Amino acid sequence: MEQRTRIVIGGWAAAVAVAVPVAFAQQERRYDDNLLDEVARSGAAAGVAASSAAQPADPMQQAQAAAPEPAGEALVMFDFEGNNLEEWAIPDWAKEKPDNAGKDLVASTDFASHGQGSAQLMAEFPGRAWSGAYLERMMYVTDWSQFRAIAADIYLPYNVPEGLGARIILTVGEDWTWTEMNRTIPLKPDQWTTVTANLKPGSLDWKFFPDDAFRRDVRKIGIRIEANGPPAYTGPVFVDNIRLLK
Repeated sequence: MEQRTRIVIGGWAAAVAVAVPVAFAQQERRYDDNLLDEVARSGAAAGVAASSAAQPADPMQQAQAAAPEPAGEALVMFDFEGNNLEEWAIPDWAKEKPDNAGKDLVASTDFASHGQGSAQLMAEFPGRAWSGAYLERMMYVTDWSQFRAIAADIYLPYNVPEGLGARIILTVGEDWTWTEMNRTIPLKPDQWTTVTANLKPGSLDWKFFPDDAFRRDVRKIGIRIEANGPPAYTGPVFVDNIRLLK
């Protein structure tokens, strides 16, 4: 099944073919059904069970403190367990851009803020003009209206120069509107940083004031690691524990 869709990305738009094979759709039901089951069990009063801080995956991580959990009950959507990227990828259009810094994306157990796995993004920041390393994932459960915020944990190794930041990007609505956080969250070497964005109507975390329809139709979720010039850095960045907060 193929559908031609207009996607708005930053300041430009492109018509692309979005193909969803039957086998892929069946594979996605595992995540969709789990999320729907969680939402259904929450009811009016129960809520979604809060995630707890996990122990490091191996002795290398004993010195690495887990990212602090933002207040509120959490539904973990993606934590990259079992050597599984859970359909996250660097999109082809990003690889073709001259300011792309993302080179490869693999599952890893080197560092984790939740469980034992994470996504390892190999990046190459030249240290001159703006550059970004972007990864994304299509969403099939798109109604997030009962959640107030989205959060993700990002880890930089100890030898990364300061100056890198991150932001969450959502593609929403029938027009597939590209919607960035309005600021970059600074990342600190040798620690997990939690990037959080408010989803509620009137939130100041986005480049426009969202209404309630904004969180009712989320088509894609993306995370971009970026540098506005310096620093120059080639190496891994780790992403984990992508979650919705009540």
